[in-house]
Amino acid sequence: MTEHSYNYGNQSNQYLSAAAMLEETMAYYQITQQDLAERIGVTQKHVSEVLNHKAYLTPQLAFRVERVTGLSARTLLNLDYQYRLQLAAESVKREVPGENNLFLHPYEWSTFQG
Repeated sequence: MTEHSYNYGNQSNQYLSAAAMLEETMAYYQITQQDLAERIGVTQKHVSEVLNHKAYLTPQLAFRVERVTGLSARTLLNLDYQYRLQLAAESVKREVPGENNLFLHPYEWSTFQG
């Protein structure tokens, strides 16, 4: 399979994800969501949900995508995981703005000095 370079803009609140890589690959091969869905054995709706971050790849689906597109299942799953972690981190930052008394602070007597 031919290697491609992927060009992703790094705008705020936009992170590299399996969906972005999959969308770019679909554009490269000029295939539709329906065509990809048929090739990997899911509905077009499910492909749309993955591309729109309403659903994420399972390991089984990632291996089907790998078989059809040549994109590494491990890479796709890692991208999805990192994407979800980044969203969760942002969500937590919004939930607890600034410092407050909920956070534990080190005490002098408990600080290890080695």
